[in-house]
This record gives sequence, structure tokens and C-alpha cells, in this order.
Amino acid sequence: MCLGIRLDTIKPMRQHFDDRTAFTTFARLTDGKWKILYHLLENPMAADDLARRVPKLSKLMLVRRLHELELAGLIERLPDSMSTNPTYKPTTTAMPLQAVYRTLYAWGANYKQKQTGQAASAIKS
Repeated sequence: MCLGIRLDTIKPMRQHFDDRTAFTTFARLTDGKWKILYHLLENPMAADDLARRVPKLSKLMLVRRLHELELAGLIERLPDSMSTNPTYKPTTTAMPLQAVYRTLYAWGANYKQKQTGQAASAIKS
């Protein structure tokens, strides 16, 4: 049970990716789940804390995504958290994704800075 929803009632959503490349494997595993994984790679977190960090995701969808990440072997539920608000952490399989997320974060920050700089120079013109 997670956030009051029974896990055995959750069916993983069908994926529509071509599984012939390594990138599509990554995309299939993280599709719709990257924000959750990003937060968990920073710190293990309880489901209700994740819900606050990803507010646009319904409880049902959050539980579904957590379940899918767990089935994929990217996160695990901490053993002492079998309550309705379990704590999750990334597995050793997921930990290398920290470097990927940091690279994406740096790229996004650089892009945002360039866009802000271009906007500022356009206003001055």
C-alpha cells in the first residue's frame, strides 16, 4: 500500500518505444518518471514528500510510476517503510544516472542563461 492505494491494483502503462537502441531503453524506463527519479537520486524520500515535489502528478499516477520504477529495478522501497507512506531510494543500477541528470541540469542552466542574455540584449537594442 502506498498513499492509500493498493499496489496489486496498479497496472503498468503500455510503452510505445522501439526497443532496438540503448537510448530507447533509457527513454522507456524513464518516460514520465524522470522527475521522480531525479528527486530520489538526490535523497531517499517518502511517497508523500515526492508528491509535494511533483505536485502536478496525481496520487494514483505517482504510485503507478513508483511501482514501474520499482519493477524496472531502478528504485527500491526501504524495508522499514511498509506503511501507506513508504520511503524509496535509488538502486545501484540507477545511481549512474546521477551523472546524466547533473549533465542535463548543467545544460539546462546554460541554455536558460543564454536565453536570458539574448532577451536582455534584445531589450537594450
